[in-house]
Amino acid sequence: MSMKTATAGDRVLTKVAVRVMPSLALLYFVNYLDRVNIGFAHNSHPPARPPPLMETRSAAAPSGASSRP
Repeated sequence: MSMKTATAGDRVLTKVAVRVMPSLALLYFVNYLDRVNIGFAHNSHPPARPPPLMETRSAAAPSGASSRP
């Protein structure tokens, strides 16, 4: 069998690979850059105060303290 003899399916797969793979590689690289950028943005800008679910009680009335004199 000669290497020049290729079936129609082989030619289609080769053509698809040549046309699609560069685009997929570029999209994969852009996805990586986006994930890295989100990580840097998260680390470089911490929130000014904790999110609402993590807030603690006020210091005026500590837990366990009685409000009576």
